[in-house]
Amino acid sequence: MSEMTWPVPLETLSDGVIRLRRPVEEDVHEVYATAVDPLSVNFTSVPRHYTLDMAADYLRSCSDDPDLVFWAIELTGDSGHYAGNISLRSVDRAVGSVTVGYATAPWARGRGIMPRALALVAAHAFDNDVHRIELRCLSDNVRSRSVAERCGFTFEGIRREAALHRGSHVDTACYSLLRTDVSD
Repeated sequence: MSEMTWPVPLETLSDGVIRLRRPVEEDVHEVYATAVDPLSVNFTSVPRHYTLDMAADYLRSCSDDPDLVFWAIELTGDSGHYAGNISLRSVDRAVGSVTVGYATAPWARGRGIMPRALALVAAHAFDNDVHRIELRCLSDNVRSRSVAERCGFTFEGIRREAALHRGSHVDTACYSLLRTDVSD
């Protein structure tokens, strides 16, 4: 058993339909639009009075966080246009465990972008000796749960009142994918 490479390399990843790349300053307007979209507000901890400056700070902090690997998503034929983001966060390096989080820009929803992005990131993580990828989301976030299920993640259960959301304790759903789940 080899030790997980951390951070996993922030390489450009593509499946021919989408491309995952390093975020750039020009993404800030779409990051902002995604964050303030009502569907995003329902399932994230983005402040209700979010500003463009806060979105710019968020992008900078994602680049500076040593425990986070953060990709912007774009459609391959739509050069540079931010369609969402996906990230890995180190949980336990000894175990080789990370969590994944993602958000889709409002204009890009319903196009199958996020299952593609999750599949690319999972394969890349496993190539860098990650053993376990975990997804935790609000239990009523049907779209995030569907992405995990479409990508073969195993539903591990509901964690009762495991998160604070807008001042209230809420249940979260927990999914995982192990390297051995996808090994030949």
